Amino acid sequence: GLSCDGQIDVLVERLDRALFDLLSAPPTRILVTLCAPNAPLHPRPLHAHVLPDGTAYTPLPEAVRADALAALDSDPPQTVAYPERRIALLEPVLPPPTLLIFGGEQIAVALVRLARRMGFRTVVADARPGFATREKHPDADEVLARWPDEVVARVGVNRRTYAVSLNHEPRFEDAMLRALAGHPLAYLGAIGKPQRAAERAERAQAAGLDLGQLPPIHTPVGLDLGGKSAEEIALSIIAEIIAVKNG
Repeated sequence: GLSCDGQIDVLVERLDRALFDLLSAPPTRILVTLCAPNAPLHPRPLHAHVLPDGTAYTPLPEAVRADALAALDSDPPQTVAYPERRIALLEPVLPPPTLLIFGGEQIAVALVRLARRMGFRTVVADARPGFATREKHPDADEVLARWPDEVVARVGVNRRTYAVSLNHEPRFEDAMLRALAGHPLAYLGAIGKPQRAAERAERAQAAGLDLGQLPPIHTPVGLDLGGKSAEEIALSIIAEIIAVKNG
């Protein structure tokens, strides 16, 4: 018995070549395990993977395939019950989410280290070459001395991208907002005091930029932990990102 008084069904199978190949399939997919836990001697396991375009390399009931596609919108595995008391375990296999940091300030150094521990791919970008160096950001997956529009074009932005602005200067923040507008984003945060949101809105209106094309901008960025050091601010930022990521 489990200490939490829960219950787990365990499916034990021989790892043959076909199953091994299934586990080693393309990098973005949903692994599907369909079985009948109520028949432990004959669980009738069926394994498949479903690609983002809906292709299933093993024939699946349409309801299972549709649920597998829907599961691509969330990172955690999930189980779904079907008629005949069959259960499907749907496991998203996804590349790591990306944390895109605009501004190579000292906070970025600490933020990269925390984000990597949390499983993020990290990119540090700054249009000022002196702030975007491999020496300053040795732990980042990528360091780019480029303007935001070039960064977005190079890195790509999708619903699993989390963006943070650590630069107070409007010319850099506004360039970032223009570059990200219209792209799907999981999170967008900007460092600064609460009144910066009003200043940002005024600048956007004057420039004809529709901030409605962006997700809500968390300003001040991060949860209010009362910290002042670069490490404490980085902790508050990653904490807020994880909170948003987990709904």
